[in-house]
Amino acid sequence: MELCTQAAWGMEYLHHTLNPPIMHRDIAARNCLYGNEKVKISDFGLAKTGVFFQVTQMTKAPIRWLAPETLKDIIYTPKTDVFSYGVLCWEIFTDAKTEPYAGMTAAEFVPK
Repeated sequence: MELCTQAAWGMEYLHHTLNPPIMHRDIAARNCLYGNEKVKISDFGLAKTGVFFQVTQMTKAPIRWLAPETLKDIIYTPKTDVFSYGVLCWEIFTDAKTEPYAGMTAAEFVPK
């Protein structure tokens, strides 16, 4: 549970302390570093500043970690990171033995 709490503090810092805020857009276990009993959010390659970001088409995106409304409308908000945080916690609690929504194709996962 401590790992999830520290990741949440990191997201709180990105979304509410920094000015302008940062939307990470790729919150997942693979992008969290752990050492000396500390969690650090890493890999800001997809990050954007601000509280709203819309793209014209979905490109290389970690769809199993994205909120359904983000997949449908292709609009990122801090809520997108919050959904991804939920998947991150699932990864932590299950020891990431399978990928999220295993057994579903991308077409089944993306809302219509």
